[in-house]
Amino acid sequence: MLKEWLTIIPVVLTLIINSQSGFLNTQATLLCQNYHFQQQEKKIRCRFGYITVDGAKSFTPAQIKVISKIKSGAIANEETIKRAEEMIRKAYLARGFIHAEISLSQEPTPPISEGENCLVNIVINIKEGASFFIRRVEFTGNIVTKDAVVWRAIGLRPGEPYNPARVELSIVRLNRLGRFERISREDVTITINEQEHFVDLDFQLKEKERD
Repeated sequence: MLKEWLTIIPVVLTLIINSQSGFLNTQATLLCQNYHFQQQEKKIRCRFGYITVDGAKSFTPAQIKVISKIKSGAIANEETIKRAEEMIRKAYLARGFIHAEISLSQEPTPPISEGENCLVNIVINIKEGASFFIRRVEFTGNIVTKDAVVWRAIGLRPGEPYNPARVELSIVRLNRLGRFERISREDVTITINEQEHFVDLDFQLKEKERD
């Protein structure tokens, strides 16, 4: 504690020496107060309190809570909140909700008495938007490689929910075949119909030359 105060004192003295009197003292006081509050915050451990879900239709509130992995009573931290937001977003993408908006707001409650934990209530806000599905999957450029081999590598079928992450996985699996020139995202034409909520996919392949 003494070492930390010795660090802050020169900063306060500099403010007092180099600024006008009155304003300086205010700055110095605020700086000291801020330091005091930071020290106090370090001693307070917050836990998650109530968790509520607003706007979910495709998932039940109970399902969203399970997906988020936030548990009432657990130690509260920003990392857990960010990870929960990402997990919920992935769950919606898996069902084709490519425009879903996910946000977690925090409602901290200070401890009632000294020695108790403060509580952070979490509200999971969701705007789902429309669910998109795959209408058509096409590929060209496989002259020697059979269609069945390409279909198996792509792993996507018409009628399934559209998930951008699965398209990336299809590209990885096609490259693993070792039969085509390296495929990138630019080799896949993705056409999204915002009015009818469907997506068409067109993979442009180029087989490697064989000796």
